[in-house]
Amino acid sequence: MTPTRTPTMTPITTPINDNPERSTRREHRFLLTSLVLGCLSASALAQSEAPKPASDSAQPVTTASPESPATPDGQAKVEDAMADPTDKLEVKINLGLWATSVSGTVAVRDRSASMSSSFIDIVQESDSVFGFTGLLEIGKGPISGYLNGVYMRVGVNDAPSNVGPVDITNEMGIVDFGLRFQLGEWRLGDLPRTPSGPLSGELATGVWSLDLNVGGRYFGVSLDLDSTQGLGSKSDTEEWVDPIVGTRLNFDISREWSVVVGGDIGGFGAASKFTWQASVMASYHFYVGSCNWSFDFGYRALGDNRDNLGPAGGAEFDIILYGPAIGFTVQF
Repeated sequence: MTPTRTPTMTPITTPINDNPERSTRREHRFLLTSLVLGCLSASALAQSEAPKPASDSAQPVTTASPESPATPDGQAKVEDAMADPTDKLEVKINLGLWATSVSGTVAVRDRSASMSSSFIDIVQESDSVFGFTGLLEIGKGPISGYLNGVYMRVGVNDAPSNVGPVDITNEMGIVDFGLRFQLGEWRLGDLPRTPSGPLSGELATGVWSLDLNVGGRYFGVSLDLDSTQGLGSKSDTEEWVDPIVGTRLNFDISREWSVVVGGDIGGFGAASKFTWQASVMASYHFYVGSCNWSFDFGYRALGDNRDNLGPAGGAEFDIILYGPAIGFTVQF
């Protein structure tokens, strides 16, 4: 299976002051903790299933020197040695940060406000500076399952609303989940292919692949709109799940560098009117033992439009989160 690389990313928080939404924050922290514990469990499982090293008596596969072209039989042996194994479990774990800006509209019952802040504004006005992101992906052959989570708490002061300026606190937990299918893998021109590493985590130079993602997106949102003119605050907590479908293009430029471009759409009226995501990430790879490590950096944007306002209350959530993202990934 061709290694996948998406990082996906989330914020470093300082202690959050007590407020009526404390229980919701505990739920989001429990969600992030469960994701990390799942990563550790998957790592132990993959190491227990990893094949044992070959004995010292095993003969290495050699390639022909430039002065002595390989024979057809010899070339076949080299290509077999470079083929990626498909019969072992592969695990990818990513932890990262997302420097988010936000733009859009939020509403709680009869109070609506415009929420538009750059990352610098959020740094100055929020308890959180970044969004925390985490990815766990486990697969064998062309099929893998994934969990991709984000947690952040964004604050905007003196935001315009229909009742005058308000202070907005928006706490979010987002988890993408589903299955990923590799539709194909192709070589680009005559670029040489490098041998695979011990766990097929080493990049294959000049190879690109296309994946299909099918799954869902969970949103947990806690909104608080507090009037700065003495009209009190209004808050609401909403949770929903939307179906999503997307694609991902992976390109292994060299043994050290790769690029991943991905996107998805969803909602379709199931819970949200529409939800979408797009990202482009570059990765620098280095190898420690049988593990492929990478430093990832790029840009990510995510939007959602949900309107649950009604006679009994509810909330409206129509925002776009966007900004640069960084992270570290290990694949084994």
